[in-house]
Amino acid sequence: MLEIVSGILGILGFLISVVNLYFFFLTRKKKLSICIKQFRVNTDYADMLTVYIRFDNLSEMPISITQIRLIVGGKYYDVFPCPMIAVEWKSSDNGKILHDYAIATHTDTINLNPLESAYKYLAFQIPRGSVSADEKSLTFEICTNRGKKVQKSFALCADTLCR
Repeated sequence: MLEIVSGILGILGFLISVVNLYFFFLTRKKKLSICIKQFRVNTDYADMLTVYIRFDNLSEMPISITQIRLIVGGKYYDVFPCPMIAVEWKSSDNGKILHDYAIATHTDTINLNPLESAYKYLAFQIPRGSVSADEKSLTFEICTNRGKKVQKSFALCADTLCR
C-alpha cells in the first residue's frame, strides 16, 4: 500500500514540475504588442514620416527595443537620429499665449518594464513620394534585446503581437 501511495505522489510531483517548467518558459517569452496610432508625412524640413506608436510589453520580463527600421520598397530607413518637433500646440487666454507645448520625436533605445506601455513619436527621413498619407499599413523591422529581429506590417490603429 505504501508503494502505491509513493508511486502516485511521484507521478503527481513529476506532472507538477512539467507544468511549472512550461509556465516558466511561457512567462519569459517575448510578448511585445505594437499599435500605430497615426502617421503623417511632413515636408517642412525634408520628407519626414512621423509615426505615433504604442509599445506594450505583455511579458513578465523587461525588454529594450534597440532599433526600429521602416521598410519602404525594399529599402530600410532608420529612425532619424536628431530629435525634432512632432507635435506643437499653444494655450492662450484672450489672445495672450500662456503656455507653448512641444513634443519631440524619440531617438534612443526604448526600455519597457514588465507589463508596461509607452507611447512614442518616431521620425523617419524618406524619399519624396514613397509613402502616401492614405497608406493602410507600414512595415517595420524591430530589434530587441530578447530574441531575433522581427519584420512585420502593422495596420493603422490595430494591435499586432510580435514574438
